[in-house]
Amino acid sequence: MIMRSAQNHDAGQQPGGAALHPRRRSLLVTVLAASLVVGVVAGLYAVLDEPDGSNAGAQDSGPATGPEDRTESGIEEPGASEENLDDSFPTKSSTGPRVPIDSLRPSEPIVTEEDGQEIEGLDVASRIKIINDDVTVRDVRLRFDGTVGTYGIHVAEKDDGTCPENVLIDHVEVSGTDELDVEAIAVYSPCPYVLRDSRIVNVGSAIRITSGATIEHNYIVADLTESGSEAHRSAIGSNGGHDNRIVGNTIECVGAGCSGALVLYGSFSPVENVLVQANLLNTTGSYCTYAGSLESKEYPLAEGVRYIDNRFGRKHFDTCGRYGPVAGASEVNGNVWEGNVWDDTGEPI
Repeated sequence: MIMRSAQNHDAGQQPGGAALHPRRRSLLVTVLAASLVVGVVAGLYAVLDEPDGSNAGAQDSGPATGPEDRTESGIEEPGASEENLDDSFPTKSSTGPRVPIDSLRPSEPIVTEEDGQEIEGLDVASRIKIINDDVTVRDVRLRFDGTVGTYGIHVAEKDDGTCPENVLIDHVEVSGTDELDVEAIAVYSPCPYVLRDSRIVNVGSAIRITSGATIEHNYIVADLTESGSEAHRSAIGSNGGHDNRIVGNTIECVGAGCSGALVLYGSFSPVENVLVQANLLNTTGSYCTYAGSLESKEYPLAEGVRYIDNRFGRKHFDTCGRYGPVAGASEVNGNVWEGNVWDDTGEPI
């Protein structure tokens, strides 16, 4: 706090000692009194603005976003650069359950039992498996340890081979535990579902999609790693599929075994009709994204893959990925590359 001091002059005398005219004396007293009031008010504001917690009425601005400790691999922990994110991108603190974590009720692993089931306000151990229609998972934390399967949240086919319909995963946290294997996958489904406003952290691979997924406004950081790991990891990955939407997410893959932040491979089926829009991508992997058209894959040409208005970060490399921002992008066969830029400069890619 800056303290101000004022000289103490006799209000009735000029510095040279000559008497003041009464009217001038009155004017000088008025000016000095006004100055004193301004100084007191300024001092009060300075005290109220002290960052020592004395301003009890101030709104909590959320967790600090300064640099944190590094892992053994020398990579910054997730969240270390959150202050650089555009306001439109999700952060760790703006996603996940909307209630305090310690208010969630403990729960054993869950397998849904009926259509329309709502899973809400729980702190779930190990796994949530969804095999019914119209299921909602909301304001839940999943402590994913891999002891009940390779997948954390698993939207699975029913016994008759059909997919559950209208599955919504909303404001959820999936966080890996110390026991989790780096090759486990936090969210997996061969079926359509919606994942929104959620955070996925401390996992090897965060999301694996096939067809019909909507991944919207999430904080997705695949940061669980082992030195020398041969795992092929990503924050969002697909080995083929169609009709997927990936919009408005923070997507990052960190550490050994990362291929990229968002990888679309035509390995088991063609990559078709995918919208990738308004995401922020960062990685320590080879490329920030693989866009679906790769000659080395069984289905080498994607169709209808649209990358629009995405931002490529330089958190780990000046080139986003180790070798560049993108591989496998094509502008034939209905594929689109439009409005994609460097996050720090806005220059086109």
